[in-house]
Amino acid sequence: MNKVAITLLLVTLMLLTIGVVMLFSTSALQARDRYGDPYYLLKRQLAWMVFGGVGCAVAASVPYQKLRSLSAPPLVISALLLVIVLVPHVGIKVGGARRWLGAGGMRFQPSEFAKLALVV
Repeated sequence: MNKVAITLLLVTLMLLTIGVVMLFSTSALQARDRYGDPYYLLKRQLAWMVFGGVGCAVAASVPYQKLRSLSAPPLVISALLLVIVLVPHVGIKVGGARRWLGAGGMRFQPSEFAKLALVV
């Protein structure tokens, strides 16, 4: 690993640590009152950090030249999802804007997937 990658990794870990400490310090009482466990939101955030770290490791292991050949399907899928959001009774309205899709208890914004597809 070169110095730039190590520096970027260390800065990222420092920011994640500061963020987790801030999250816990501001939400422990609310989590205790709402969920009966002051560590509930902290554990949830740590789980998502692990999930994101695994995703980053997988993404870093794929050669970027290969991504170019794989870029068309995500672009088409994201474009379709962005159009599906606009269909009445399919797109979920939150805060007066229809930007979400969902199934069951899960919701996501197709625009986030589209951003990733555009970067690739």
